[in-house]
Amino acid sequence: MRRLPILIAALFLCVAASAQPRRSLLGKLVKGDDQSKTPVANVTVMLDESGSRDTTKAGGLFSLFLPEILRPGDEVTVSVTVPGYTIYEPPGGKLRIPSDFARTRLEIRLLPKGSPKFLSDSQLRDLVERTARESSRQPTSGDPNQRPDLGRSLKDWAVEHGFGVQEVQTELDRWAADVRSHTSDPYELGLAAFAQRNFVEAREKALDAAARAEAKMARAEAEGAGAKADAVRGYRLAGDAAYNDLRFDEAADAYGKALRRADRSRNPGEWAAIQVSIGDAEQSLAVRSEGAAIAMHARSGIAAYRKALEVYTREQLPYSWAGAQNNLAIALAHLAERSEGEEAAQYLEEAVGAFRNALQLLTRERLPQFWATTQSNLGLALIELAERSEGARSDQYLNQAKDTYRSALEVYTPEQHPQDWAMAQNNLGIVLIDLAGRNGGAQGAQYLKQAIDAYCAALEVRTREQMPQDWAATQVNLGTALMKLAERSEGEQATQYLEQAVDAHRAALEVRTREQMPQHWAATQNNLGGALSDLAERSEGDQAAQYLGQAVDAYRKALQVHTRERMPQDWAMDQHNLGLALMKLAERVEREQAAQYLGQAVDAFNKALQVRTEADFPVEWTRTAINLGRTYELKGDRTKALETYRELLRHHPDKQDLKQKVEQLEKEL
Repeated sequence: MRRLPILIAALFLCVAASAQPRRSLLGKLVKGDDQSKTPVANVTVMLDESGSRDTTKAGGLFSLFLPEILRPGDEVTVSVTVPGYTIYEPPGGKLRIPSDFARTRLEIRLLPKGSPKFLSDSQLRDLVERTARESSRQPTSGDPNQRPDLGRSLKDWAVEHGFGVQEVQTELDRWAADVRSHTSDPYELGLAAFAQRNFVEAREKALDAAARAEAKMARAEAEGAGAKADAVRGYRLAGDAAYNDLRFDEAADAYGKALRRADRSRNPGEWAAIQVSIGDAEQSLAVRSEGAAIAMHARSGIAAYRKALEVYTREQLPYSWAGAQNNLAIALAHLAERSEGEEAAQYLEEAVGAFRNALQLLTRERLPQFWATTQSNLGLALIELAERSEGARSDQYLNQAKDTYRSALEVYTPEQHPQDWAMAQNNLGIVLIDLAGRNGGAQGAQYLKQAIDAYCAALEVRTREQMPQDWAATQVNLGTALMKLAERSEGEQATQYLEQAVDAHRAALEVRTREQMPQHWAATQNNLGGALSDLAERSEGDQAAQYLGQAVDAYRKALQVHTRERMPQDWAMDQHNLGLALMKLAERVEREQAAQYLGQAVDAFNKALQVRTEADFPVEWTRTAINLGRTYELKGDRTKALETYRELLRHHPDKQDLKQKVEQLEKEL
């Protein structure tokens, strides 16, 4: 398919399922303070929430199973029983699951019961906080007026840590008084009030703390939103820079990072714009990729554009909608390139619909150049759709394509938009050739003359010096149109068209060399061979033989690239064409040389039939087999000719000319 310019601007590997790795909370159990720590082995450690247990190994290491329901940030409790010791850090064995728990090893520190460190301010603060939280979970007798028994919690803690209840209460009173005199933090004051059982004050202070936290959250969210906006802005700029440097994979990555930080609900327009940028980068990657990667990137681009169109509606953001429709159409057309059959036709129909959506708003009056380019792209999609259609529907698509290019040429001029003008002229020529093939008589010839005019116009801009590859491609197209027009002409006029066709193909071969463009070189050699063979048909004597010799040379050159292993159908076509040229050449030379050419023709036709089987290519098989039979006759090998015709007759029993040929040869033999 002819490439579409992008305006405004999937390889899925199947892997076998594997067992999920065990989720574990990693830890290390030690005794002592910061100055002296000793690992503790052979001690049972338990995760209270799940009941998971492990016995510490050498170095005090342990691993506790972490159920799926427990996630990073959740608070859990670790219990350890060591006579004479209890957990000092983290207080009460309560910790939060780290974000990278698979690589983070937590330390559980034990101190002897009765250690003064348990009466430090941080430990006492934790005691009050845990008591407040756990007291609300105590079972009650059913009396709604019965308060939780804080004394029981205090006693349990004192026993566990090796202290008397009164000793702990005294230290709590000291801590609470110290908090009241040294801090204005409402949360800390609320804890102090709770320790002194002043629950009204504790509630008021806690509500004050929560209100302040809410305000802080609002400020943090605002600051966070600003930081996110800065991150989005930075990633978008990075993507734009990479895109302009043609590093489209890096651009797609940067745009993806911007999208993950963008907030669709807060800023839907920005979110949609990033989707369009992702689509553009993916489409640029699709154009520059090979194999399955083309479809993968094309599908990613399509998905991004469709996401953008969830926000870009015609009613609210009409021009953004039209731009996204245009780029979606280009992506769909590229994906059609990598598809077949009904799927490809469906993509092309969707592309045509999207281009037409874009043209509803991107009008010639508002955006003339954009309008013209979209018309040109629409024409390409219609050409491809016509090739995948039949009958009147195909003709309809081609006529629509013709109209789109002529519309584009109302804006494109050779003075202001020379390259776009030349491309539109070249593509208009392609459409006109296709229309000529569907129309006979004067109308078909008229289309071919218009196509030739379009190609000649394109060549005014597409010069060999400035645009060598485009120049060569247009020369080939011109040569094809001239050959087809020669078929509809007679006498000197037909010969003149064929001579011009030969010149056009030879001109193209000045650029399309085997070294630099082997596939194009081989295809052009094949076309040149066809033009020379047709020219020989309209010539006589040595001149005809000379043209046929040149055709044979062109076909043999094409076969240097079109091998059976790599391009079997092209190889078979070249072999068939070579056989025809050799057979015709044999009719124009001396007997001894003719026999040599006929033998080579037999070899070429037989090679073609290795690929052109009756089962897979019945039409081509029949044509090649008939020419093989004729060659055997010319060679004088009537037995082989009869065998070939009998095989043909077996598949085409109703062909009277074959029956007569078989009967004639049977009589002669």
